[in-house]
Amino acid sequence: MVMTAALLTSNIQVVRHTGELVAEWPSVSAQAFAAMQRLRELARQSDGDAELFVRIGEAIFCYLDELAAACSAGYAEAEDEFAGETERQRRRLLDLLIAEQPAAPETISGLARAVGWRLPRQVAVVALAERVRSVPGPPPLPRDVLVSLTRPQPCILVPDPDAPGRRGLLEAGLRNWPTAGWTRDRACAGYLAALGPAVPLARASGSLRWARRALALAQRGQARGADGIVRCDEHLATLVLLADAELADTLSGQVLAPLRRLPPERADRLALTLLAWLESADNAGAAARRLHVHPQTVRYRLRQLTELFGDRLDDPEARFSLQVALRARQLRAAATSVSADATVRSG
Repeated sequence: MVMTAALLTSNIQVVRHTGELVAEWPSVSAQAFAAMQRLRELARQSDGDAELFVRIGEAIFCYLDELAAACSAGYAEAEDEFAGETERQRRRLLDLLIAEQPAAPETISGLARAVGWRLPRQVAVVALAERVRSVPGPPPLPRDVLVSLTRPQPCILVPDPDAPGRRGLLEAGLRNWPTAGWTRDRACAGYLAALGPAVPLARASGSLRWARRALALAQRGQARGADGIVRCDEHLATLVLLADAELADTLSGQVLAPLRRLPPERADRLALTLLAWLESADNAGAAARRLHVHPQTVRYRLRQLTELFGDRLDDPEARFSLQVALRARQLRAAATSVSADATVRSG
């Protein structure tokens, strides 16, 4: 049975009040015992049947003990039930927040109130990799983090991700949560998680979308992250560049067409040299240091590149297109290398 937010709130209050009564029971029991002792003393003083009062008192206390035990058991059962229902409602709240078409604000605020979740101004969504099957439960995270591990692509939502110490707690919790294909020595290309950008609460679906893309890039070797956690805000240029891989391939094919006439190894050397030169503001010495070669080697390759690309090396628009295309080519090559390594390991 799925409860409405109002019904869940009402039932939680009932369980809470029941718990208060159970907690007060030792005090009530002690007062009743004192009263029975007083009645027994009065019976003795007035020549009454004191033992009868003892038997009546024992019977009453047996009944009260049974009643208290039943209340405690019922309270524990109800607490477990509503704790489970609260977790289901928290997952439901997460589903509403990350949906491409968000629910009405009043629906979200009502459900948030019911589960005791404060609506934050900003959130970040984390896309999680597949976890090791033998690891039960979610990663150890703060209580206000919403977690859903049952969806095909598990994720978590972090309120106020830029608050002091917040990301450190998040990353520490994720590092202690082993996932399939992940080892500390990077023997596999698996990544634990990708942290999406911080966005207003109403745009949580966008944070998740970019986090999933970043995780996919990391698993293909096109983005890197410390300790298996890739952060979108450190790879925004790569995410934009490869948002449409087919379009990036088309751009590279057109802009770098002169390189296709060369043998692959020579084309790779010239492509790396051209990118290093463009990124070094046309400084051959700086490009040589990037490539770990002699400056004369760079100048020799630049003469070849001038023969291939001509005046385009001096045109600002063409230079920008060349740099974008070369970056895309480099990223695609990294993905191919990771895929080949994975094939060798699996073989």
